[in-house]
Amino acid sequence: MKLVELSKTEFNEFTNYLEICPFEQSIYWANFKSGENWHPYFLGLEDKNRLLGATLLLASENKSIKKRFFYAPQGFLIDYKNYDLLEIFTKEVINFVKEKNGIYLKIDPEILTTEKDESGKDLQGGINNLFIKDYLLKLGFIETDTNTINPKYTMKLDLTNKSINEILDNMSKKTRQIIKRNERLGYIVRELKHDELPIFIKTMNKISSKFNTIEYEFPFYEDLVNNFTNEHLKIMIAELDLNTTLNNLKKEEKVLQIEKEKRIGLYKNNQLTEETFIDKELGYKEQLSIISRRRKYYLSLKEKTDDDKIFLGGYLFLLYGKEVTALIGGMDDEYIDLDVSYSIHYKMIKEAVENNYKSYNFYEVQDINDGGFFFKQNFGAKLFEHIGEFDYPIDLNNYKKYRKYFPVYYGVKTVKKQ
Repeated sequence: MKLVELSKTEFNEFTNYLEICPFEQSIYWANFKSGENWHPYFLGLEDKNRLLGATLLLASENKSIKKRFFYAPQGFLIDYKNYDLLEIFTKEVINFVKEKNGIYLKIDPEILTTEKDESGKDLQGGINNLFIKDYLLKLGFIETDTNTINPKYTMKLDLTNKSINEILDNMSKKTRQIIKRNERLGYIVRELKHDELPIFIKTMNKISSKFNTIEYEFPFYEDLVNNFTNEHLKIMIAELDLNTTLNNLKKEEKVLQIEKEKRIGLYKNNQLTEETFIDKELGYKEQLSIISRRRKYYLSLKEKTDDDKIFLGGYLFLLYGKEVTALIGGMDDEYIDLDVSYSIHYKMIKEAVENNYKSYNFYEVQDINDGGFFFKQNFGAKLFEHIGEFDYPIDLNNYKKYRKYFPVYYGVKTVKKQ
């Protein structure tokens, strides 16, 4: 076995056949990080012209000490359960890092710690990969006390061999009702055009200001869009067409009136009991009241804007390997009560199922008490606890001295401003 440098084409061909391959271990992410002064290396462990494992390594040099930091984002791409293979691969990669003047290597593998149930607790008898952490520590890695680059917790919806109807059935009743209501009202979910990118960024910056998190500037988003292909990146947005929605409310009202007339006829012909008739009438009045309140709300919006179409918010999705990831996004706080984020996620889940993706990643949550956890749980998603972040010191003394100087890594994890 020997470690070899791979071309982008060779690396891409290897990742295409993997069951699990996070977007951070792609040539597209490597191209994106190259614009931030990270140099990519594509490495593979070869045995008799066959690759047994691979990884993208990113290197960044500290100019003052002329040493380099290395990072395998969400890597390695290897069978971690095979200790002998992991040991050989790790030793080969560490020798490579030494040759390239590295201080230390950082990894944060895309590995589930333990399988969780619907409430986010460990599932009895479920998958348990904690022994892999022991493997890494035995090989000389040091577990860091914080997850500084990628989220510790994400929420994932398993799509394997499931139809969209099966997935819908597994969603909460509230979620199904919101999706159907939004369809009736005629909210628009569509893909953002490239020249509309500033609209999306403006909303993301408003959200960042609200939660005091780091704001990404236009070049960050533009580089993402330019380095990932149209096949692998989509920004889906939600819009409110006031004229369409107001017309749909009129149609709903008309349907209610037709149903009322039929109901009166049935009651007069003794085909409906008085109790049922009264109950239906109360429901009818309640629905009319809801329509009236909605109409007033949309008319008030119409008075505030010269444009009948209003941008509500959106999400940036990466479609890579066998997973769709809702990477960055949210709704404008002014319209958050319209719950259109449900419609965006449903549209992308449906597309993921139609294109045979195996997982839908809602991405970051803080923990099981986070509001985002309950929102994503409503879709049937389960908590994915990542195994953690590990450093391999090349020189322990220098590692302790320079660990805090690891270069700023603009990933996509939510980071609070200092």
